[in-house]
Amino acid sequence: MYNVTKYDRYFMIKYIDPFLEENTSSFCDFFERLDKKMLVSLTNCKEYIRLTKECEKIKLQYPNLVEIIESAEATNDTKEEIQALATYIYNQHKISNYEIYEMYKIGSAECLQWLMITNLL
Repeated sequence: MYNVTKYDRYFMIKYIDPFLEENTSSFCDFFERLDKKMLVSLTNCKEYIRLTKECEKIKLQYPNLVEIIESAEATNDTKEEIQALATYIYNQHKISNYEIYEMYKIGSAECLQWLMITNLL
């Protein structure tokens, strides 16, 4: 008789796509928990907080900035508005990079925990 090892169990696991409609309700709590963990972690990052505050300040100073970003038309903006737009886009890119990296770290940690729980690691 063949004994099932932890490696055999690994290959017997069915892949479940979390983005299929029938699976989304099962994964909503999981994704929400990951988002909360990410935001809690990012609140300790001084550079992330500084970039976020700077973007908010730019949006308050130039209220039509969102319209400029969302429109596909060229506008006749002043040099200051164009510089603010460039700064805003650059900061948003850096903020996005922080969020992606943090989600990667948290996702990796969650994956390792599940592998340990299921005795695959």
